[in-house]
Amino acid sequence: MKSDVVMDTVMDVVIIGAGMAGLTAAKQLQHRGKKVAVVEKSRGTGGRLSSKRLPLPDDQSLTFDLGCPSFSSETPQFKAQLDKWLADELIVPCANQPEYYVGRERNSSITRHIAKDLNIHFSTRVCRLEKERELWQVYTESPTGEQLFCTAEHIVIATPPQQAYDLLPKGNSLCPLIEHIKMEPQWVLLLAVRSSTELKIDSAQHPNIKSISPEHVKRGAKPDDSVQYYQVQAGEEWSQETINWERTRVESYLLSEFEALCEQKIDIIVSHLHRWLYSLPSNTPIDNKENYLTCSEKIHLSGDYLATNQSRHGLECAYLSGISVAKQI
Repeated sequence: MKSDVVMDTVMDVVIIGAGMAGLTAAKQLQHRGKKVAVVEKSRGTGGRLSSKRLPLPDDQSLTFDLGCPSFSSETPQFKAQLDKWLADELIVPCANQPEYYVGRERNSSITRHIAKDLNIHFSTRVCRLEKERELWQVYTESPTGEQLFCTAEHIVIATPPQQAYDLLPKGNSLCPLIEHIKMEPQWVLLLAVRSSTELKIDSAQHPNIKSISPEHVKRGAKPDDSVQYYQVQAGEEWSQETINWERTRVESYLLSEFEALCEQKIDIIVSHLHRWLYSLPSNTPIDNKENYLTCSEKIHLSGDYLATNQSRHGLECAYLSGISVAKQI
């Protein structure tokens, strides 16, 4: 849907953010007959399930998972959802870790599947919420400043807490609950290398690298004899310390450390560095028992940072938050 369309219909719910939490809530609410609109500032769905396509020199391309490399379940509720996705052939067990799952094609295909038949507006940034009588006025950025996008009875903000705080009207009761919640940044390096043998890499003891995922094997496809590709996640503490480094300096460091872990010279075909400003919650200084927050003014907050159990996988936390916030609307 075009981002310059201003909706003249009063919505039951407007959801800001098209990651797992926002899309899950939207799907649940739509199933109950609610008029729902999802607004997303990016060009597509994703969040923790974002993917990235990188071109290769021979006019081919490789697709990497840019967010979580794989996922699992701890709760019966999310396990039931994984079982359904598995039956629908949307996900497959991870070939090198069968207790984990990945999207059959790429992880972003999961959120695209959830988004089907939803009323979603991409490349649309909400800049202001204003209450008029009993309805919320949702304003979005426009070439001339801002425009009234639509009105709604309920607002769900399914973004990282810093972005949610900026959208909350001044003086809203939710502001003091989230203003001190911090999300750690994280650098992620994607790279394709040429090697005649499978690289043996152990990053478990590395102080600044959190994980290295061999993207070329996890979906069970036979890898090219010479091309291997990896997702390298830097540690949150190191990412925080280097958040203002030049990108070339960060990429050079991670590439050199990757090569050191391989214990051999590597032939890099292509690489891409991504900075997640809001990766994982570093603290949750609120007594939250519902996986979401709400207020009497009908603004609701949803996201993995509000999970009652932060030890679970971030994707599961986001899913549970989306389910929970939808139930109480």
